[in-house]
This record gives sequence, structure tokens and C-alpha cells, in this order.
Amino acid sequence: MSAVARGRRVEYRPRVADNVPGMAIFTALGVFFIALFAFTRAWTSGAWTIGATALLVGAFAGLPWAYLLTARLWIDGDEVGTDRLLFLKARAPRGEIRHVVAGQSKVVFVGHGDRVLLAVRRFFSDDQIRSIAADLGLKAEGYARYMGGPL
Repeated sequence: MSAVARGRRVEYRPRVADNVPGMAIFTALGVFFIALFAFTRAWTSGAWTIGATALLVGAFAGLPWAYLLTARLWIDGDEVGTDRLLFLKARAPRGEIRHVVAGQSKVVFVGHGDRVLLAVRRFFSDDQIRSIAADLGLKAEGYARYMGGPL
């Protein structure tokens, strides 16, 4: 009997080590904007340039890491939900979920009539996705198999 079946809430968080290569690209872009700002002496252009650079650095170097570090998917007796960036929340009734479909960029929880009940970014490893599906009493599927093609 799983922990969820006993009424406890189970949480899954993305493993940072699995996501470092992809996140490094965003961090490198943030560093690029800092270097561009410094080497072109952009601060002499005025406050709008400083603000634009700060926005770009935050968007590329800070926000993706904040998203990754605060993302979590949880399962309890009644619902499956996700929390991101401390204020973005989504939930789906656990009893209505019929398929857990994982692709390159998203994990989708599908209900009756192929209706998408919940979609989360694919920061979770394959093993975590299999565990999530097992806690729901389902088997994880790939997009190709779900669409009727070979996996």
C-alpha cells in the first residue's frame, strides 16, 4: 500500500543535478548580458539601459533557477497539484486522472475524453515520473504511445 493510499501527502521536487545542463544555458545568457553591459559601458546611456539589463539578467539568470528550486508536484488522497514560484498553483481531482503522459517538455495528466486536467513542466526525471504514475495507480506513457504510434 502506497503512502498516498494511506492518506498522506506525497511531494515530488525536481532534482537539481538532472537539470543543470539546461539551466546553465539560461545562466550563461544572464552572464552574457552582464558582460555586454560592462564592456559596452552601457551605464553611460542612462537609467533605462540599466533597468533593461537588470530585467534581462533576472529573466535569464534568476527566474529559471527560482522556478526550478520552488517547483513541486504533490499527490494526496483527493487531488494532484503543482506549486511553482510560490504563487502559481494548479490542481486536478485525483479520481478523474486516467493517463500520465510524459514528453520532452511536459508531463500531462489526462482525464476522460482525453481532456488535459493538469500539465507541468518536465523538470522531473523518468524515475520520478514512474513513481508519480505508480502513486496514482497508473503507468506512465510517452507521447508517441499515447498518440497510437510506437514508443
